[in-house]
Amino acid sequence: MNNYHIAVIIPAYKVESKIKTVVENIPNFVKSIIVVDDASPDSTRAILENISDPRLKILNHDTNQGVGGAMI
Repeated sequence: MNNYHIAVIIPAYKVESKIKTVVENIPNFVKSIIVVDDASPDSTRAILENISDPRLKILNHDTNQGVGGAMI
């Protein structure tokens, strides 16, 4: 799998209790983890910002756009 660059995109809204576990359990063969905080009103963004995984990139929406908007 070294010849591939596998990325995971995760839309996130009101997932403060689960997001850390989800990100931390993504296997090492995944090269990029992109989490879209879809203007979540809870502490999802703060929890993401405290995860020290160099593969993780966080995108933040100012207004909720739903799963479709987060994936675009």
